Amino acid sequence: LSYPYERLPQLTLTGNQYFGGFNANLYTQVVEYDRNEDAPVLATGNRFTFYPSISLPMLKPYGYLTPKVGIHHTSYNLNNVAANQESQQRTLPIFSVDSGLYFDRDFKVADRNYLQTLEPRLFYVYIPNKDQSNIPIFDTNLADLNFSSLFNENQFTGNDRINNANQVSLALTTRLLDSSTGEQRLSASIGQRY
Repeated sequence: LSYPYERLPQLTLTGNQYFGGFNANLYTQVVEYDRNEDAPVLATGNRFTFYPSISLPMLKPYGYLTPKVGIHHTSYNLNNVAANQESQQRTLPIFSVDSGLYFDRDFKVADRNYLQTLEPRLFYVYIPNKDQSNIPIFDTNLADLNFSSLFNENQFTGNDRINNANQVSLALTTRLLDSSTGEQRLSASIGQRY
């Protein structure tokens, strides 16, 4: 039998504010984790997450460049853990740069006019390595690797783990648009994380 954790309660607060060209973001969450009385004795307690970040989106018709820096802080007050591990915290800086270019060309197939785009994208993320083995895992798992997850800062879902990263993701997307209606007829993407 599997006995998942219960969230009793959970409060999440997010905010986003522009200051000139800068975009300030805030993510905070407080959640209490417990298990029912029939479950095996495992760590329970509460987790507080605080992640402020600031980015500078530079957008042009031909592309974009968005550097971002933030501090991800998580603290725990735990029960049913070894002595001296009741209170834990982890603070990690996160730095990323997302960039892309847009190229397009008109061409004709039979009697129809189309617009083809070519959109290269480069995403870099740096997060230093930190031992997190003493922190319990309440709601975190490794995210599925798919095209959109190539551009995530953290490869984990949830807030119990933050991956160490010095990674570059490269991708190329092409689209085929009907010039008369603007309808997308074809989209193809390929990407790789290094």
